[in-house]
Amino acid sequence: EERRDAIVELSRVLNEATEIDFRLGEFARRIVPRFADDCVVVLDREGAFREIARATSSPEGSDGFSKSVASVALGSSLVSSRSGNGRGDQRPGHSSALFPLVARGKRIGAIGFGPSAEWGGADDGDSVFFRELADRVSSAVENARLVEEARAATRARELILFVVSHDLKNPLSAILLSAQMLERGSLSEEKARAIGARILSATSSMKRLISDLLDLAKVQSGTFSIEREPTEVAPLLETCRADFEERAKDRRIELEFVSGEGIPPIRGDAGRIVQVLWNLVGNALKFSPPGAHVRVEAERSGDWARFSVTDDGPGIPPEVKKKLFRKFWQAKS
Repeated sequence: EERRDAIVELSRVLNEATEIDFRLGEFARRIVPRFADDCVVVLDREGAFREIARATSSPEGSDGFSKSVASVALGSSLVSSRSGNGRGDQRPGHSSALFPLVARGKRIGAIGFGPSAEWGGADDGDSVFFRELADRVSSAVENARLVEEARAATRARELILFVVSHDLKNPLSAILLSAQMLERGSLSEEKARAIGARILSATSSMKRLISDLLDLAKVQSGTFSIEREPTEVAPLLETCRADFEERAKDRRIELEFVSGEGIPPIRGDAGRIVQVLWNLVGNALKFSPPGAHVRVEAERSGDWARFSVTDDGPGIPPEVKKKLFRKFWQAKS
């Protein structure tokens, strides 16, 4: 009866609406010394097994018990031994029970109980009790992972909406302003062509943004692909020039494109290369002050073609470089 009540109580602890590490710590504290001398939980965190929770009735030598639990997490078989408690303490009658934590057929950690002297061994009710607790810990850890994934997906969607609304605002404003100027009429042919070019540039920016979002969806679904074909370098720069020429003029930035001599055709995905250049040039214009100079260059480097984008902007502070490849992260302009 006590064991059944304990399983209900401990399950309630594992299912509380708190962080899983806190729940596991509370779980271990309620196990010791009521049912065991020690309780240690080890979980896979970023590819390495780490101790997440530990409770012990006698701290002396408990590191040895933790190492035994970690060995099970790494692949050792279930350990149940009446010869010692995992501390190097071979007192007669003391035993340990170590179980792998498994979710989706994968070992995600291990849990160890250093039961008191009353535990009868691997075949009695205590062994069943500890195995039931191990199964419930596995379920709680997996549920916590699923909840965190759902929260992360929600945060990602919110961030996508923020980025999209922020990045679409500028080209939409440019289109609206240009349309209003055209509506007023009385424009010279040269001015009308310039406004038309500005509209084309803004719509190109919007198209690129939508394309990036579609690519993100392909990456997440595993369907993203690269189509490698022989590609001339100069047309890639010209495509970029057409997209950014008007934007550079609006910001009073000198935009220069240079294609070196003797660059052989490269084997690559022209659309993806332009996409990379587009992002680099877009950032260069965004962070460069009026009157600055942005240079986009392609040159031969042995059997390779090397692209570079240089600007007069402030550069990337060292403290934010580690954030560059985080999804949707943006520096402040």
